[in-house]
Amino acid sequence: MYSIDRNREARIVEVTMAGFWDLAEMDRFESAMEATVFALRSTRIPWGILADASDMAIQGQDIVARHTALFAKHADVWAGRVAMVTPSALMKLQTGRVVAGDGMSFFGDVATARAWLISQN
Repeated sequence: MYSIDRNREARIVEVTMAGFWDLAEMDRFESAMEATVFALRSTRIPWGILADASDMAIQGQDIVARHTALFAKHADVWAGRVAMVTPSALMKLQTGRVVAGDGMSFFGDVATARAWLISQN
């Protein structure tokens, strides 16, 4: 399960992910993210991403690989502003492999992650 919401005023895309994903769920997520990225590119302003994985299970390698490819493909859109909310050290390690890079920070809660992204504007 996932949700994708855009906050134009704060220039943040908030992605909430939950559960253990199968390939069909990943297909739906990729399609939704591609549509979101297409819309963001048309704004010509830098965006940050808040990815909340608080309720997400550790994923299989096939899903991890697809998340990695998706984030890498659109790294320019996030303008080096990626806030990850993770529930555990193991999830932090897995998530770090997906979106590792400059401008990425890990947080224990959504409010702190959002505040950090807003302070980066």
